[in-house]
Amino acid sequence: MMRRVPDRKKSLLIDSMACPSPPVSECDSVGEILQSPCNTAAKVMTYEKFMKDWSLCDPNFVIEFQGGHIIGSDDDAFARLHKKHSYEVYKASAQPALKLLVIGRFKNIIYTLNKIPKVRAEIQGPGIDLDVWNNFSGGSMNASIITGMDLPMAESKEFGWSSKTNDCYMLGAIHNFIPFYVASPRVLENIYNADQGQKRLTTFARELIGLIRFGYRLCTHDTLGEVFVCVDKEAAAKATLLDYETEFKRLDTLMKSSDPTEAIQYFTDLEPMVPYDVILLTAAEYEKPDEANWFAKQLLCEEQWLLDALQKRGLRAARIAWSNASFPWCLTRSAVLRSTWDYFDRFKEFSSWMDSVEEKTKLLNPPGLVRWNLDKHYLRDLEKRGIKIPPTAYIEQGQKVSLHDVFVACAWTEAVLKPTVSGAARHTYRVNAATVSEHESILSELLRDEAMMLQQFIPSVLTERGEVSLIVIGGYCTHAVRKVAKPGDFRVQDDHGGTVHAHTPTHDEIAFAEKAVAACPQQVPLYGRVDTVRDEFGGLLLMELELVEPELFFRFHPPAAEAFATAIAEALQRI
Repeated sequence: MMRRVPDRKKSLLIDSMACPSPPVSECDSVGEILQSPCNTAAKVMTYEKFMKDWSLCDPNFVIEFQGGHIIGSDDDAFARLHKKHSYEVYKASAQPALKLLVIGRFKNIIYTLNKIPKVRAEIQGPGIDLDVWNNFSGGSMNASIITGMDLPMAESKEFGWSSKTNDCYMLGAIHNFIPFYVASPRVLENIYNADQGQKRLTTFARELIGLIRFGYRLCTHDTLGEVFVCVDKEAAAKATLLDYETEFKRLDTLMKSSDPTEAIQYFTDLEPMVPYDVILLTAAEYEKPDEANWFAKQLLCEEQWLLDALQKRGLRAARIAWSNASFPWCLTRSAVLRSTWDYFDRFKEFSSWMDSVEEKTKLLNPPGLVRWNLDKHYLRDLEKRGIKIPPTAYIEQGQKVSLHDVFVACAWTEAVLKPTVSGAARHTYRVNAATVSEHESILSELLRDEAMMLQQFIPSVLTERGEVSLIVIGGYCTHAVRKVAKPGDFRVQDDHGGTVHAHTPTHDEIAFAEKAVAACPQQVPLYGRVDTVRDEFGGLLLMELELVEPELFFRFHPPAAEAFATAIAEALQRI
């Protein structure tokens, strides 16, 4: 593909960057395009560990040098100097200040380094030419975007820059998860020198090998063209010179074989990944559901409305399951929790996933708010902030109690027993004085693994009013629905036969919902659903405040999808 070199007049210094993302509008600098909180630095190898890694490599493996005075590789003094110089290059390329490195073949470059004239004229096609050099060459370690030749001691007077030194340059940046701009096309003539006396893979090919081998993936950037970004930090952090050399030998052997097809495809057949602005998170069963299922079809329709609204605002968006292990989360600027309705069955896994993903992208709602909202102990916090809830007793995990004693102490006629972490009315039971003893064994079994709560039953949920759910986006109520239980049941969820109806919210319902959302700790949520019932005096009570994965019922008010897309776009502008 053709690569567009950024305008040299535009600033190329960036404050934080690890994964490129497409521009939503005309950008004034590469820094506005390449932004993501994914550039967490790995530890730099100590000199001792570096030397141990070096010693494991093949001492007879050919080390080629470019320029400078070359001494035989069997010279001990030269070997020590070579190792020391290569380690300094490794450390220099592993600096957190570096935001983007450049790889490729040089094209007709004449410059001076260490007062020695240098010429790079390897290719005639696209490469690191004067335009790229002037844009990316920093000239000092204060630069955020550089080529290898910008590093201190890039070519020493003693011996020059070796292929092994170049591996160290790559390894340092890989250990620091730094992205790489690809200045040259990944075509055969750029990865293999077949017209020279000794056929060999080029330095550019060596660079590509390091990225492909150690957890990087190719993606297409709207301005730069091709950029490699780290999507597997564990693989990158474990990269070694020995593994690097082993992979190079394997590819070099394949390239020199009678059928080099596999080796050629290794470099040329990479499918670029497309970076996103927004990923709508769903459960695995809904990532590619059977559209013959009415519920799945309804879900896809509503989430498609949101995707369309995001795309109208210039945002690249898609749906992905939160548990999709193959998706590199740093390739999206944000991830919005939507239909992740399996998290309560995989709570520990989901919590670990959140810990991991918040280092790679912006999670909406924010992780701290989500963690607080995952456990219904949050109702106690909101009650302290002036939000009325039904009378509630919490029974903590592992606690040895009698459900009968708790029920009697509360002096209620009826109550609802349920887990503090749950959804879709999982393990939700309606109890009274006559039936409470029947649930003793259920409570004892559940308390082994989770906390429970006993909540006074509110009779109005059985009336035609049922439970009113108000959707709040960006702090303001957009619409509401009324959920009614089927005859003979108290659960309003459609999983249990409940039905959903249009509802025009009253002034006190709107005020209550917006107050409940505003009472959240840390910050006002981007989105939420406020589930309410009326007490015996007609006052509003908060049943649940859903900030993790609430169904937002866009089908009852499609403009709310547009409002949500606007709120997401504004949140991205604040990142």
